[in-house]
Amino acid sequence: QVLIVRSTLRNYIAVAYAGTDDWTTALSDGDILTTPFGPDFTTNSSDDGETKQNGTNGSGIDPNRSNKDQKIKNLFESVPDDVRVHRGFNNAVFQNDGFSTVLDCIISTRIGGNCSNNSTIAKRDNSNILATDLPSENYQLYTTGHSLGAADSMLLGAALHLAFPIELIQSINFGCPKVGNLEWGSWMNQLQTDRGGTYNQSGRDLR
Repeated sequence: QVLIVRSTLRNYIAVAYAGTDDWTTALSDGDILTTPFGPDFTTNSSDDGETKQNGTNGSGIDPNRSNKDQKIKNLFESVPDDVRVHRGFNNAVFQNDGFSTVLDCIISTRIGGNCSNNSTIAKRDNSNILATDLPSENYQLYTTGHSLGAADSMLLGAALHLAFPIELIQSINFGCPKVGNLEWGSWMNQLQTDRGGTYNQSGRDLR
């Protein structure tokens, strides 16, 4: 569960992830094997293997979707190969087009739209333009959450830094569990000054 809010008064957009609250989210907590950080494009498919006739090429693959997937995949090429994260947390953020949906929603709200009415993005996507190519207002980006939500928001914050490398991304979390290996921690530290932008994360334990 994720909530995206915008304040035009204080010029910020915040993405808040819910913590563990049912058996399905508990399964995410328990999926403790590690995986590379980011979307898994080897299994991520929107058509469940079915060939769709409208808006596809001769192979049944939507070329606009394929192009956008490739551009999102390119965002993660700079992630070191030895960086690995908790698989359950990673899946919660990236599986089933989760990151792509949140990214489009953020872009839509930054240009004055909303998550349910992003026709401007749809038009640009039809021209094979990634959502992050769109112009936007100067909104500060925050991610936040508690427990499972804290881990998810940290992963999203790092991904948003890759999408918006010259902007300040801040993650403010509560009771965050361990998210990744030592290489993940080292890479996160490097993001503080990566490519002119910054990704700051802070949090506290609730006793």
